[in-house]
Amino acid sequence: MEVYYSLKQILFSSHNGTLHECPQADQKQLRLLSHDFEYCQKTFYLHAYSVKILATWNKNVLKPFMSKKIIIDIETIGKDFDSLDETSQEYILKYAQTEDEIKAAREGLGLYPLTGEIVAIGMLNPDSNKGAVYYQSPEVRQEPLEEEGIEYTSGTEAEILIKFWETVRHYSQIITFNGRGFDAPYLLVRSAIHRIEPTKELMPNRYNLSHCDLIDVLSFYGAVRRKFSLHMWCKAFGIKSPKEEGVTGYEVPDLFKNKEYLTIAKYCVGDLYATKALFDYWNRYMRLHPNG
Repeated sequence: MEVYYSLKQILFSSHNGTLHECPQADQKQLRLLSHDFEYCQKTFYLHAYSVKILATWNKNVLKPFMSKKIIIDIETIGKDFDSLDETSQEYILKYAQTEDEIKAAREGLGLYPLTGEIVAIGMLNPDSNKGAVYYQSPEVRQEPLEEEGIEYTSGTEAEILIKFWETVRHYSQIITFNGRGFDAPYLLVRSAIHRIEPTKELMPNRYNLSHCDLIDVLSFYGAVRRKFSLHMWCKAFGIKSPKEEGVTGYEVPDLFKNKEYLTIAKYCVGDLYATKALFDYWNRYMRLHPNG
């Protein structure tokens, strides 16, 4: 009566419900990819002759290595345009001809990691509904706060990035809305500027879903040309939009100037919950599950 599986070149066997470490593992035949439970089911070699042994295997072996998901969202602001050097200013305004275009270019600096910075990083475990927001709060002392399973912790941009990387490395699947086009590159570039090394691959192959970007899967990886906003997808599927709370991403710079840092952090949580609901909806009604 034995249960064999391999994880990081470790093979365990189960005798009468007790797990023991074995010195050898056949990596060609026995593999476990913890980020894909369905694949695990197909690649496990199971030899069990009693329900008791199988139950022990499920409890002690399989459960700890099932896919761990984390939803990520960031909020950003732009630098003061006048603080940029002359060459950078000329580059940013290079194609701006009208007054409206010049205004849009000056106010759009927060969209790019070279001319902006991260003021909040939200993370939510969709299975436990617990999470954290790491946010900037310069010149205002903020005590750690927990509300409805969300921990709020303030720090500098470098400090909140370090906390992000310390946390995200424990998860096997990242879920975002436009994370491949915005959040992930922004996090990577801002971390590099602070000389902070990544602990997790945020930009893997887009089709294996270790980073599930909902804007990708909902547009069928570009087969549908128009990519709609989070608000519009939520409205289409009857999901509460974070925009209904009266705050939008366009207001984040003004909120930051007014030192309403916690308001920004809580707005970020609204995006996390909306992304969770949208992921659940896509996973149930649009994603094919061959094994049921």
